[in-house]
Amino acid sequence: MSKWRNSTLADYIPDDKLEEIKDRVSIVEVISDYVSLKKLGKNYKGLCPFHSEKTPSFMVNEEKQIFHCFGCNTGGNVFNFLMKMDRLSFPEAARGLARRYGIDLSKIKISEADKRESLKREWLFELNELAASYYHNLLINENEGKEAREYLRQRGIGNDVIIDHRLGYAQNSWDGLLKFLLKKGVPLSRVSEVGLIIPKKAQGFYDRFRGRVIFPIINIHDKVIGFGGRVLDNSLPKYLNSPESSIYNKSNSLYGLKVAKDFIRSEDRVIVVEGYFDLLSLNQYNIKNVAATLGTSLTTGHIRILRRYTNNIITVFDADEAGKKAAARSLDVLLKHGTSPKIAVLPSGFDPDSFVRKVGEKGFKEIIAGSIPLIEFAINEVIKKHDISSVEGKVKIIEDVTPILSKIENKIERDIYIQRVSNRLDIKEDTIVSRLLKTKKPGGVLQEKGVQSMDEDIVEKLLLKLMLLNSEVVHRIQEEAIIEEFVNKQYKEIGLLLLEEFNRQGRIDLGRVINCLEDESSKSLISQLSIEKESIEDVPKILKDCINKIRMHKVDEEIKILDIKIKEADEKKDEVLQREFLISRQELKNKQINYRQAFSRHNDA
Repeated sequence: MSKWRNSTLADYIPDDKLEEIKDRVSIVEVISDYVSLKKLGKNYKGLCPFHSEKTPSFMVNEEKQIFHCFGCNTGGNVFNFLMKMDRLSFPEAARGLARRYGIDLSKIKISEADKRESLKREWLFELNELAASYYHNLLINENEGKEAREYLRQRGIGNDVIIDHRLGYAQNSWDGLLKFLLKKGVPLSRVSEVGLIIPKKAQGFYDRFRGRVIFPIINIHDKVIGFGGRVLDNSLPKYLNSPESSIYNKSNSLYGLKVAKDFIRSEDRVIVVEGYFDLLSLNQYNIKNVAATLGTSLTTGHIRILRRYTNNIITVFDADEAGKKAAARSLDVLLKHGTSPKIAVLPSGFDPDSFVRKVGEKGFKEIIAGSIPLIEFAINEVIKKHDISSVEGKVKIIEDVTPILSKIENKIERDIYIQRVSNRLDIKEDTIVSRLLKTKKPGGVLQEKGVQSMDEDIVEKLLLKLMLLNSEVVHRIQEEAIIEEFVNKQYKEIGLLLLEEFNRQGRIDLGRVINCLEDESSKSLISQLSIEKESIEDVPKILKDCINKIRMHKVDEEIKILDIKIKEADEKKDEVLQREFLISRQELKNKQINYRQAFSRHNDA
């Protein structure tokens, strides 16, 4: 144990040190290392480093310490810029800036509890490192690893791939690893915590992995966080994986990313597969920009990791029904995070492993080149299930396609797919749009993510902009509690965060707000609203108009819901309930009239 590496606190940076970094850093100076900037009023302008453009649309504001590109809609603070530009984690970006500006992070005070937690994590990493070395040495040992090496040879996996991914072998023994770790003086409680050994019912422990090829799961910092194992025959369970632990979370881990990340970055796209051998076989055929989801569907955590390297994600699933369902499940999370998802469809009966071994590198790359947008694939799958020539079939297609179309946040892209569906079904686009607007949850309430009128979106967005420009506006908005009535969930989340920040310190620190936001589109929106043209005349009038507009919209929606309830009560011949609803409706109508009159008077003044 004494030979283990000292624990580090690499990921811990206190708020006061982050504030010091932000205060000392010049965002213009940092970004100028990457972009040629020219002064333009209060801002600096240059060609965006994140997408190709001929006319500069990339803006940097020194005073607010933010950047925003109006071409690709990327934005944030200096930490976000370095994270995206240099593919860094937040602590890496912060520590790099601290070094550059001479800020000492060596004497960071940390609680005893945090020290214990950090030390524990380092111990667990070391345990996994020892186990990975043990398994790898067994595989490459001439005698002990012979059977496993032959199995890998039959699967087409060569020495280079074995070494790149540090593949190993667990002997068919109940205590091979256990004895090895005991000799190293490792506490068995720690070994059990990462799932390498399992407690016996009576007393003692036994090895989790026995008689299996071992796949160490290595994070981008080159630390072993878990393991997978496959038997050498077809006995069950065929695959076995480490349980989740304090250092391993399947939803935030991708197999093979440590090897793939530089290839993903250089090719600006990633191929996502499901299994270990899918990835290993593709690597064997010189296709290296690949990550595997460890047998799970794509998660938000996976997407956040992949977006450090590219927005272009190509999923390759098996051609069976299970593969198609996995593709459908990935659609939600991919669209939600602003990626450009595509799918490569394999011929029936193949998975990526078997297909690349049949057609080779060239054949597989042809399939990748022919990948189609995941939205298009999902729509095609719906249409295939129904008779497009019958009225009933068309109705069913529209019903099933509507939820897919509603997930497309970009209006232009959504309109294009509406037009395509309209052409294929030979029906009017208005029919599909109407169905989109009427999409309901089971209880009959309009979906929160349904299509909103542009007016409401603009009003809520304008209120956020006013909050960033004027502290008096923040006070008034807080008094009116209007943020709670926002329809757009993203804008509501941002508005509540701005209020929280204002209440915390009497002002809105943009850098802090951006750091608190996890969603890239929210960071981009904040930077955009802060950096675009600031002159807004007659702020009190605009503020009142916005509040009235939102309140009017809320009343309108409540009246629509009551109308449905009144109709249902009438059908049930429930006169008492119907009367209650009618009274409530009249009260709402009075409110509606008052809001409209106030809005009208205010605009006529």
